[in-house]
Amino acid sequence: MLRHRISYFADDVVIVTWNGAFIRDTESGAQAALAILEFANSQLLEFRYYDELLDAELERIYPQLQRSGWLYNWLARRHSRAVRQVHSLFIDVTELTDRTENALKIVGDVYAARLFALAAARLGLNEWKGSVQEKLRTLAEIYRFAVEQTAMARGEFLEITVVLILLLELVLILAGAMRL
Repeated sequence: MLRHRISYFADDVVIVTWNGAFIRDTESGAQAALAILEFANSQLLEFRYYDELLDAELERIYPQLQRSGWLYNWLARRHSRAVRQVHSLFIDVTELTDRTENALKIVGDVYAARLFALAAARLGLNEWKGSVQEKLRTLAEIYRFAVEQTAMARGEFLEITVVLILLLELVLILAGAMRL
């Protein structure tokens, strides 16, 4: 447990565990350490929330992409709706995680940076962040897939529409030629 400690002076110490911390410092030093520990804890809560949110969204999107029905598939409704939903969630979570990452800029304060790194390591922030980033990559792949499927379905629709128009013109020409 003492290997997870940090000191700035000889008479202060912060010992961080996964579920608590011991701080011995001046009032102002303790308040600064508490603020850093609270921020690390709030990041943990945010990443856990995003991880759960992304799990729920992925569970919801997979069945939507696997719906069947030739007309539904042909018009690419499932893919275009999924594209909008995935894109919206991807942007929201990416923006929020970026804001979380940038909320604490420890510039020039090596002690504060080391304390935050120690707390982050004890809380497993990197694992939660990695999980969220992996799910965001999965969402990005789903987004690319849905966009490609939508583009292909719309292309097929346009091709069939052109063929039908040509057939209609041919029928009208033949009907006009027979009258003469």
